[in-house]
Amino acid sequence: MAFFRFSLCQVSAITCIKKEQEALLQLKKSFNDPSHVLASWNESTNCCNWKGVSCNQITSHVTNIDLQSKQVNSLSNRVLFSNSIDSSLFELKYLVSLDLSWNHFNYSRIPDWFGMLNNLKFLNLENCYLSGRIPSSLGNLSNLEYLDVSDNSLIGEVPTSFGRLLNLKVLDISDNLFNGFLEEAHFANLSQLHTLLIGYNEFLSLDVKSNWVPPFQLKSLDASSCIGCFKSKFPRWLQTQKRLVSLVLSNISISSGIPKWLDGQNLTTLDLSHNQIVGPIPHNIGYQMPNLEDLFLSTNFMNGSLPLSLCKLKNLAYVDLSNNGLFGKIEGCLLTSKLHLLDLSLNEFFGTFPHSHGNDLSNIEQLNLRSNSFEGSMPIVLKNSKILEFIDLEGNKFSGNIPTWVGDNLGNLQFLRLRDNQFNGTIPSNLCNLKNLQILDLAYNQLEGTIPHNLSNFKVMMGNGRNEVSLVCRFRFPQLCYDGKKKVIQSIKLSNFNYSLSQLMLMVNIDLSKNHLVGFIPREITMLKGLIGLNLSHNNLTGKIPVGIGEAKSLESLDLSFNQLSGSIPKSLSELNSLGVLRLSHNNFSGNIPQEGHLSTFNDASSFDNNPYLCGNPLPVKCVDENVFESPKIENQDQEDDKWEKWLLYLMIMFGYGVGFWGGVVVLILKKNWRCAYFKFIDEIKDKILAAMKWR
Repeated sequence: MAFFRFSLCQVSAITCIKKEQEALLQLKKSFNDPSHVLASWNESTNCCNWKGVSCNQITSHVTNIDLQSKQVNSLSNRVLFSNSIDSSLFELKYLVSLDLSWNHFNYSRIPDWFGMLNNLKFLNLENCYLSGRIPSSLGNLSNLEYLDVSDNSLIGEVPTSFGRLLNLKVLDISDNLFNGFLEEAHFANLSQLHTLLIGYNEFLSLDVKSNWVPPFQLKSLDASSCIGCFKSKFPRWLQTQKRLVSLVLSNISISSGIPKWLDGQNLTTLDLSHNQIVGPIPHNIGYQMPNLEDLFLSTNFMNGSLPLSLCKLKNLAYVDLSNNGLFGKIEGCLLTSKLHLLDLSLNEFFGTFPHSHGNDLSNIEQLNLRSNSFEGSMPIVLKNSKILEFIDLEGNKFSGNIPTWVGDNLGNLQFLRLRDNQFNGTIPSNLCNLKNLQILDLAYNQLEGTIPHNLSNFKVMMGNGRNEVSLVCRFRFPQLCYDGKKKVIQSIKLSNFNYSLSQLMLMVNIDLSKNHLVGFIPREITMLKGLIGLNLSHNNLTGKIPVGIGEAKSLESLDLSFNQLSGSIPKSLSELNSLGVLRLSHNNFSGNIPQEGHLSTFNDASSFDNNPYLCGNPLPVKCVDENVFESPKIENQDQEDDKWEKWLLYLMIMFGYGVGFWGGVVVLILKKNWRCAYFKFIDEIKDKILAAMKWR
């Protein structure tokens, strides 16, 4: 006991060696540290107690430096910035572990002097914004067990000196710009290697003999996007690996079927996505790989139905079988509480989506059934999926009402896509309880009734913060969100665009088009300041565009066409400086088309046509100014008055003539002496005329 107390006192008395403390202070000076992570690094304290620093309990030498600042979302969240890895680290000769990952070194090079840190066992330079070639001097680190230089901009060939790293267990060079070959010499003495990650490089290929037997037994291999590595076939040397737990061979142009030699492996992860693999899923896969947790077979040429043996995989958590030719019904035994992701999109599955067998999908985070032929009501198996973030049922035959439990129970939902189905009834107002929702796509259904008015409950759409990328993507399978090959369709700006899930995080969209909705556009829609796309076209909406629509400052696409909207076009639309698409055609709008601000840039008449009472550019119907219009109206009125006066004069003349004529005739008839005098007068006039004509 006395010895134990002495040891504790001795540990507490360990002080940093001055020369090493000075080296660490020099390292601190080389960083821009906006988050003050290195605040504890000051010369008045013991460096062995500084954050991220550990010392040997006996010799007091600095042995561990951990400055990892892993932040996924954006560069601005990174903690430490520097123009290069400072040479002060060279003074720390006894370093065993060095982790500088997820910091920013301004695309500088890995220094040659790293090869002189002979005691290093752990070196992590992942995602450090490094460039240039890997120095061959790293091959001198004979004690190195872990080397990670992934996710940088490193170029050139991988040094063959890596073959001298006799104790290396983990090698990760993925996500760089390496070219050339990996040869047998790179692995000649790596008998301890159990994790090899070489994928996502440019033209990096594995050039080994067909009968090569590696000196190692891998537990994990990731060769994704390793161009030409295996010449479109599963490599023969892979059959010698009997301890595989994770096998990731995505996007390497394999064109055969799934090999039988995988039988008996202890695989927990199998990723063969984005290849040209043919044939069915092995019928006995549940017995071949009983420990399987992650199965990724998307984007291949596989066919057939799902084997019943999949139900034997009790730990299955992440399943992506999308974009194949798979068909048939889905068995309920596949749906367990262990499932976090299920993607069956772009296949030919049919029938009702099943209930689970005594379980539920309580841990599901992403469900994608897009472009199949599922039918029936909304999958009730999702009723208790409280952490569900993404659901896409587009392009099926689902019908019935949208259940109220969607808004009541799925509080974590960010993306709800029920597009192109047969849903009917009204839009439940409690959908607006989904505060994290940023994409609501109910287009191409048979929905009726009005648009809910409590839209201000959509916190993200209101512009109050953004959702974070799914935990699945951040820590387990980044390719699900960041891989450019994994796409989600979003209809906006009159076109269908493909987004990765990470890109979709920047999209905020409401699409209720092609339904039978009636009533007014809720004025609350103007409060959605984060909204980028709004499509209410092809409905039966009436009333006016809300006057305050200009408050939705983020709008880039607004489509209200093919409705029965009326009134004038609000001038506040001119305040939407980001607006790129505007469709107001086929309505009953009236008055002038505003030409203020950004609205003056919409010169396509199709944006406004088929509004019979609308006028002004860019329509051919020109508006007449009201003040100018009054003068012709008065002038025309005077002309009308003159016309009537002339007709009245003509009538009076004709009336006077008629009265005079018929008055004389009546007198001549009634008085004989007047009649004789009249005819005598006529005869005299006639004689005078004849005499005058004869004289001439």
